[in-house]
Amino acid sequence: MKVCLVASRIKGMGGIEVTVRQLESGLIERGVEVDVLTGIPIKIKGLMNPSFAIKALMLVNKVDADVFHAHDGFNMIPLSRASGKKVMTIHGVWSKAIEFLHGKTAGSIARRIESRYLKSVDALTVVSREAERMYKEYHPIYIPNGMDVNGFVTKAKNPVDLAENSVLYIGRLSREKGVEVLLEAWRKVHSSLASAKLYILGSGKLQRKVIEYKKVGVEFVGEVPHDDVPNWLCNASLFVLPSVSETGMPLAVLEAMAMKVPVVATKCGGIPDLVINGKTGILTEPNSIDALAEAIQRALTSNLNQIIVNAHKYVKKNNNLDECLNAYIKVYERTLQSK
Repeated sequence: MKVCLVASRIKGMGGIEVTVRQLESGLIERGVEVDVLTGIPIKIKGLMNPSFAIKALMLVNKVDADVFHAHDGFNMIPLSRASGKKVMTIHGVWSKAIEFLHGKTAGSIARRIESRYLKSVDALTVVSREAERMYKEYHPIYIPNGMDVNGFVTKAKNPVDLAENSVLYIGRLSREKGVEVLLEAWRKVHSSLASAKLYILGSGKLQRKVIEYKKVGVEFVGEVPHDDVPNWLCNASLFVLPSVSETGMPLAVLEAMAMKVPVVATKCGGIPDLVINGKTGILTEPNSIDALAEAIQRALTSNLNQIIVNAHKYVKKNNNLDECLNAYIKVYERTLQSK
């Protein structure tokens, strides 16, 4: 069996990029021949994914594979031109994310694209229960993001020295991730816990704004190689994901739970699939500065040992990478057996 993975990019610390790399290496280990169609031609914000979709549209019919597996919403368009069986993975609710980022008109166009192209795929997989509900008319298969917990933990060979009350944010510095809400919430946290420090790992258009908060205990780290993430998580007191719009299952939350770092996150998208309030983490309302500040302060001043243990067990049981990889292979095999 030969599989062609179609993704706009596979390098970087983003969740989709990491997931596609894991899928590529996992398939190869299992004896599957893999080709990857990737590479953004126009590296301008807002044009990167559409420009790759256009590029892939011109190239995909030149690739010989039994199964074509596309990631990211725009790539359902070139997937329709593929010669083999067509598998589409949507990492969230694509049209909902497009509407949040680019407005109602763009969201309406995205929904029309979904309506037209998802009907032609042989299998649709989703990574969150919210997406499973939203795309129910296309009979989606739920396969959560997976990770090799032991392999990830053992990468922490050079732990980074952090402050006593250290909080990490890892992700894009963009509006949908709630970075602005986090910064204002942190101002309140720092006024009560002056020893606390917030470390921001990632890049994006809000980078300059992050730097402005240096005086209230915010350190901008920037983007780091994904293999270095365990070294940062190793000594962290808390991980926070304050998303105001999050339709997928954030890999960063999985990684924090795997590293036994307690999580404070918002009730968005696939986050509640992982963070069960009071059991595997602390959930708060999105877009609320006061609620986020209170949750962070509570987490830093409480004993969360049982939550840490519960979260670690949850990830090992429900997000096992081997099981997720095998689930994708079953999807491929099922599509190849169908007419």
